[in-house]
Amino acid sequence: MISKNDTIAFDECSILHLCEIRIPNSFKIFFDKDNLVHKNFPKLNQLMNRLDFRGINKYLFEPSNLESNIIKVANEYLSKEGNQVIILGPTLKAQIIEQLNDFIEKKIDEFLTIKKDDDINTIKQIFLDNAKNLKKQGDMPQDDDLKIISGFNKFISTGRKFLISEDEHFWGYIDLIKNNFNINVIKEWECHKIS
Repeated sequence: MISKNDTIAFDECSILHLCEIRIPNSFKIFFDKDNLVHKNFPKLNQLMNRLDFRGINKYLFEPSNLESNIIKVANEYLSKEGNQVIILGPTLKAQIIEQLNDFIEKKIDEFLTIKKDDDINTIKQIFLDNAKNLKKQGDMPQDDDLKIISGFNKFISTGRKFLISEDEHFWGYIDLIKNNFNINVIKEWECHKIS
């Protein structure tokens, strides 16, 4: 059970996965629903509601890849719907990107910020010495991922530290991150279990 002393931090994509995309009227004929949601939306939303109810602060890392992550999440929403939606082209995607931008602008105020830290050489070496074969492209965390770990590692918390992410560069190294940096990586699709 999490407590008010614990620090619960979300990566950018996990926050974007909380957005319910309203399907524009002109595209509703191609869908059998009014909204698009990420597959992990119910569990993320459940966790957010419990954190809010218990008065536990939510954290994010200072945004640096927000634009590329918004495009990535927009592509996820569309690819999940299959080929008939992909052919709708850039107009629908542009509207989804706009909704994601609006969402994050409003949502970001609900989170406290943890600064990323550029001091990553030692952390990078730990990952190089313990490299794993991951399913996604690139077995090593990107520099921005390492900056998140470095910043979170230096962040002062009186309780435990939890990092919620769908990124395999984090959950693929759960034990390494826990043992070296005392950060509990929680797979996004299992986030409801910590509350």
